[in-house]
Amino acid sequence: MAIGSLFVVSGPSGVGKDTLLQRVLSRLGQGALVRVTTATTRPKRPGDLDGVAYHFLSRDEFERRAAAGWFLEWARFGGELYGTPTGAVAEARAAGRHVLIQIDVQGADQVRALAPDAVLIFIAPPTMVAMRDRLLAPGADARNDLEQRLQRGAEEVAGAGRFDFVVINDVLEEATDELEAVLVLHGAAPAGPTPAQRRLAERCTAAARRQHLDALLADR
Repeated sequence: MAIGSLFVVSGPSGVGKDTLLQRVLSRLGQGALVRVTTATTRPKRPGDLDGVAYHFLSRDEFERRAAAGWFLEWARFGGELYGTPTGAVAEARAAGRHVLIQIDVQGADQVRALAPDAVLIFIAPPTMVAMRDRLLAPGADARNDLEQRLQRGAEEVAGAGRFDFVVINDVLEEATDELEAVLVLHGAAPAGPTPAQRRLAERCTAAARRQHLDALLADR
């Protein structure tokens, strides 16, 4: 049995990763991709279910597992620890399932080191101003640490050139098409990519999007 693909999706806060992924997963259908549940030290919030939202661990337990190599990647964010269990990813891939994990750029670098065949996809904003506006939109939870998130976002954009593909989330429908094309190109749909999807995925390579990434960094 062929090993399943490992897709890593990253991008700054306010870029619309969750909405984009929901749309693409809806198109691909239930079961097309396995979403691995992340472990974290952050406290449970109302409605959180252990093993569904996250695997909730004490800091001591998280650090013990990290030292034992239990995580494919892990990172610190907002004073809490987050990590992707290696075993869950390896088990799904060995069964021929395609796995998708959504993590930050630091985590993506760790995955690349341990799983060189992973497909790294960066979700980029059309402009840094647009990202700032999304963080300030009604309902956004980032107002209190806006400048910190913007600085972190700029740092993540600076690392986007290390990814395989860059999807620009400007027009949502177009970004959905691009992300779907990349996933399908690497096995997410049994029928494989159409010629149009192949062309679209080629347009999204990090090399092809270098000019856009440079423009974002100049826009800080």
